[in-house]
Amino acid sequence: MGASDPATTAHPPRSVWRWMGAAAVAGALLTFPVLPSAPAVEVEDGDPDLAAELAGLVPDDSAVGVSAAVIDDGETTHATIGTTDGSTPVRSDTAFETGSVQKVLTATLLADMVRTDDVRLDTTLEEIFTDVDFADGDVADITLEQLATHRAGLPNIHTDLGYVSSLLLHNYFGTDPYRGMSDPVEAAADLTDAGPDDDTGHSYSNLGFALLGQSLAEVAGEDYPTVLTERVLEPLGMANTTLPTSPEVPPGGAEPHRNPWIRVQPSFTPENAPAGLGTWTTSQDMVTLLRAAMAEEPPAVAAAQEPRARGDTGSSHDERVGLAWIRWNVEGTEVTWHNGGTAGSRSFVARTDDGRGVVVLANSARVPAETIGLGLLDLDTPELGTGSNIPVLATALSYLLGGVVPFVVLLRMARRRVTAWTPQLDRVAVVSTLLVGAALWVASLRIGDADLIPGVWALGAGTLAASVPLGVWRWRGLPLTRGPRAWHRWRDLGVNLVLVAAIATGTVYSLWW
Repeated sequence: MGASDPATTAHPPRSVWRWMGAAAVAGALLTFPVLPSAPAVEVEDGDPDLAAELAGLVPDDSAVGVSAAVIDDGETTHATIGTTDGSTPVRSDTAFETGSVQKVLTATLLADMVRTDDVRLDTTLEEIFTDVDFADGDVADITLEQLATHRAGLPNIHTDLGYVSSLLLHNYFGTDPYRGMSDPVEAAADLTDAGPDDDTGHSYSNLGFALLGQSLAEVAGEDYPTVLTERVLEPLGMANTTLPTSPEVPPGGAEPHRNPWIRVQPSFTPENAPAGLGTWTTSQDMVTLLRAAMAEEPPAVAAAQEPRARGDTGSSHDERVGLAWIRWNVEGTEVTWHNGGTAGSRSFVARTDDGRGVVVLANSARVPAETIGLGLLDLDTPELGTGSNIPVLATALSYLLGGVVPFVVLLRMARRRVTAWTPQLDRVAVVSTLLVGAALWVASLRIGDADLIPGVWALGAGTLAASVPLGVWRWRGLPLTRGPRAWHRWRDLGVNLVLVAAIATGTVYSLWW
């Protein structure tokens, strides 16, 4: 082997080391220009003073576009910053994903149907879905009020295989992480060891609110979008709050982004729309809702805000819960609010007992809409400012792929000792190893937040680049393939080429187009 494969018996000469060093430096330096970066948030519209205040509250490298409105002393001021898609300016009539603020509208529908005696707050699921065989009697006995106040003892999301697979696909491809969610009625029917008991407190549940909306639709004999539009949206004059029948962004709408440079698909699961998936609104429409809430008219809007249970989410602000609405006492000011978030959007609405209100809508999941909204009301609430909108697990995985895998590739190129984990190299293996290492590095840009520690990606790129001269040097003494089953090597190379093409195409499209 020494004569035919000198690269396995000798250390690389100085010339190879020089080439490796030059490649490492070049690879690291060339990384920074291609790393994705946040677009400049410079476009402003509306009131210039509010726009300036809004821009000062939005953290750097968090936003694509933000629409805000402030109600004070009967007057409404609108302002926007940024864009819907990197180029089109946001306006006050731009549609954003509603997220869980939709729960307030679902709760208002409940209050209206109680007012007209279509349902009672203590109406149970079993009374509504008479043909459904609930696996757990406690679930069948859940009331509409328990669903609307998050005291039904239900999980936040029904975590089945469909949801888990959708979530995994979302982490790389940016697809809708909720599209695999089960129908809420079917999910509730299958639940065991669930439902309220004497110790059940406030436990936030998207499943519960989806179930609430479907329950109200069942009683009304119509689908949820129809009954909501007829009984809530049209009476309030919220013409731009919509529930589309397809997953596309509405014309002129704000495209959702996981962070300022990674677009994601809009959320769209019609069965779960009552919880805020697949629903859109504008800051103008949210102002309409807030004005109704402040006037406590119509009666259903007032009834939804009435505190009905103690909150127990750890807040120090005397938390109480109405039908969806949350009420805090912040430094002597009563604040009634709700927030929302999808995979690529954030929302927040709030009103105070002294006649002020605020709306914040954003199309980046990094934007702390709650902190911004309460800041516009001059209220200090640290509880809503300490959470991170950065996906920790995905970012950790991206560091592994972008920073650690390149070192594994370099060691594979350098290692001469044969083990069960590192069989002997051949030329096909050299190509496969370098291609897969490069593909995983590229994938790391899509999975994580590359702006947090850009040096990790630069170091990884430099390490991968240094592996190339080493692989070329070893190439001279390597056979094309090794072993009695050479076709395995070609099979693996083919699989790796398909993997590389898929990763490269998906990443380039999502980051730079």
